[in-house]
Amino acid sequence: MNLWQLSWQNLWQRPLTAALSWMLLTLGVGIISLLLILNHQLKNTFERNLQGIDMVVGAKGSPLQLILSALYQIDYPTGNIPHHEALKIAQNRAVKRAIPLSYGDNYKGVRIVGTDSNYVAHFNLALQSGKWWDAPLEAVVGATTAKNLNLKLKDELVSSHGFFEQGDDHHTHPYYITGILAPSGTVADQLILTSLESVWDLHEHDENESHQQISGKKENPEVNDTIIKHQNKPTTAQNIQGTKRNENDASSASSFSKTDSTNTTANLANNRDITALLVGFKNPLSLLNIPRAINEKTNMQAATPAIEINKLLNQLGVGLFALQAFAVVVILIAGASLFVALYNALQERRYELALLRCLGARAWQVAAITLLESAWLTVLGLISGVILARITAYFLAKYAATQHQYFNFSPFHVPPGEVWLVLIAFCIGILAAILPAIRAYRTNLSQTLANA
Repeated sequence: MNLWQLSWQNLWQRPLTAALSWMLLTLGVGIISLLLILNHQLKNTFERNLQGIDMVVGAKGSPLQLILSALYQIDYPTGNIPHHEALKIAQNRAVKRAIPLSYGDNYKGVRIVGTDSNYVAHFNLALQSGKWWDAPLEAVVGATTAKNLNLKLKDELVSSHGFFEQGDDHHTHPYYITGILAPSGTVADQLILTSLESVWDLHEHDENESHQQISGKKENPEVNDTIIKHQNKPTTAQNIQGTKRNENDASSASSFSKTDSTNTTANLANNRDITALLVGFKNPLSLLNIPRAINEKTNMQAATPAIEINKLLNQLGVGLFALQAFAVVVILIAGASLFVALYNALQERRYELALLRCLGARAWQVAAITLLESAWLTVLGLISGVILARITAYFLAKYAATQHQYFNFSPFHVPPGEVWLVLIAFCIGILAAILPAIRAYRTNLSQTLANA
């Protein structure tokens, strides 16, 4: 029988003690590993959707709420702003790109966002199939949305007011799917994108119908035909480009648009509102003056995503640090438990070890048995802890996908720091066995056998 087999059998001669140490180590490693996964994935999600956006402009309210709703679509908007006010910001020479957003409707809980081609170009979105919208009430569906809702090209979507499925349906004016996005890793995967004009026309026509119903007037069929039919009326995206896209090259963001923010917003109607404006500056120094001027001199607010997200992560970091500290304590307790277990086992088996020495085992081999017992238990705890973290992260990812569909992450990604976690935990396990191993190495054969 070799040392590995002997140490394994010795370990499980005390099943309750070994199981307790194993469970404590599993719990400690699992908690820290899970926190590392969540922290890393959360930061990645925020950074992916933050790329190149220096400022978000919206209605007065909470800056963090504005950013979460406009960039990540995980909160309610603070309100609407006049587009002509947003136009003044977009025309500033310091602005590199301005992306208008208009949202407030959903389809089965998935948000419908009206925007223009700058959104597509900025996030480098590409089509998996179909073509971009080029007429009113045409829409492009994100990859995740298409998969989850089983949506296909030429399907019709009847949207609802608000961000929940229970809203009032636009039964007479469905959206028409013209394209499905390729996976991008951004929030666009979980959205339904359409033109600004589609959002405006849909809501304006609903208001007209409501007024007509209240006044008892009949609807004008010509108006309905104008809205419902997919005419070749120019949309914002077409006006930006100045030319019509070809279906064959419509699968990339570059073929959809590569224009500046001034051209984008110049085509918006002066009497309409948007929900938010995403702004990228040519020079980072503009962040020092323009947001402050907007907040002080207008009825709008300008929020800086980098600052607000850092505040959020810092607030979350306090809780994460507390949980990590708790997990470290659990690992240390596991190490102490392992030390006590090995020390007591050494006291109980000192006669057996002395007999092994008499049968030809060397002192280092006797000490190695104790070290290997600790190594077995530590490795088992590390493996089960990492597996526990992955299983928990998997179910959390599924929950986030269903309850908070705009935040998704991969539970099987190895986060930075996990390798160090494994090495440090393994060292703690081995250190717990050092003193018992030294005592086993220094066992006095004659004295031990004489006292037997």
